[in-house]
Amino acid sequence: MKLIPPWLTLVIVVVVFAVAFGGTFYMGNQYGQNVKELEQTKAAVALLEDSAARELELRKSLETERERLRKVSEDLQNSLENKEVVYEEVIRTVVEEVEKPVYSDVAMPASGVLALSEAARKLNAARDRQTTD
Repeated sequence: MKLIPPWLTLVIVVVVFAVAFGGTFYMGNQYGQNVKELEQTKAAVALLEDSAARELELRKSLETERERLRKVSEDLQNSLENKEVVYEEVIRTVVEEVEKPVYSDVAMPASGVLALSEAARKLNAARDRQTTD
């Protein structure tokens, strides 16, 4: 006496194979996603390692530049301390004749002409006093 009919055995076998095939597909899909994530993680790690190496290079370069600037600053300070300020007074007499301006095309009121004439007279008198002294 059979307890399970043959058609039910066939259904159970088909269901077991379907579940096994579906599980295999699911596990393969998960494995593929894990591989992609692993590749992305490896790429990110490589990028971070390159970035860390570059940062280390930059830090060394920065420290070298700071040391160079400190040395330059120290040299400048030492050279400034050794400097002596010397004041030298230079006296020269330069004789130049100032030409009188000619205003031929300018309409100037009489008061302006008088002011210019007076200024020219004062300058000439001052020059004459310098030459006689």
